Amino acid sequence: MELIPHNWNVIVVGLWNKAILVPNFVSENIFGNLTGATFNVQIPVNLIGPPRIKNGDFVFIPDNQQIIIEIENCTIENLLKAMDYAKKSIEVLPLTPFFASGFNINYEIRDINTTVLSNIMNSKIDNILSHQDYNIIDKKIVRTLSFNGGQINIIMDFINAVKFEIQVNFHRDSILKDELISWISIQAVVLNSELSKILRLFEEGQYA
Repeated sequence: MELIPHNWNVIVVGLWNKAILVPNFVSENIFGNLTGATFNVQIPVNLIGPPRIKNGDFVFIPDNQQIIIEIENCTIENLLKAMDYAKKSIEVLPLTPFFASGFNINYEIRDINTTVLSNIMNSKIDNILSHQDYNIIDKKIVRTLSFNGGQINIIMDFINAVKFEIQVNFHRDSILKDELISWISIQAVVLNSELSKILRLFEEGQYA
């Protein structure tokens, strides 16, 4: 089994004033760069979406209702750094209303054991639909787990015979800044432990 990480990000939900989150402010107050430091600003060609402020492996995307920090090199170390930037976003805007924080860890899984995949994804309803001449082109299984005052959402997506993805979303709703900051202050050892338990679902021997 091969795990290909992609599309990792950290998200804070609130009512943001985008007029404050201009590129220079983000560079200096979120990324901690010195005044005049070089960074990239990507403007959408349709001029509708928010600017993308790129600093190394991280892209800061401010919108009216959320901030997304995308990670280009998806590692646990970079995920923790992105959480630090998200926490700084909360701290530097004390009057902003906040509603949620979380982060997403996504993998494409290659060479997954077919028996394991069958045990996870198969359902009697598939046979019924097939007998009614429907061609199933996508299957998703979603499980929501309670975890430390928030939740872990696991989305298993069978796209086709050669592509299977798992999305792991850690999410917490709260209007209290301290709770949101605490949620994205998860320690690496705890995060790795939870990921290990989830990814173990795709190993042989779990469904004997």
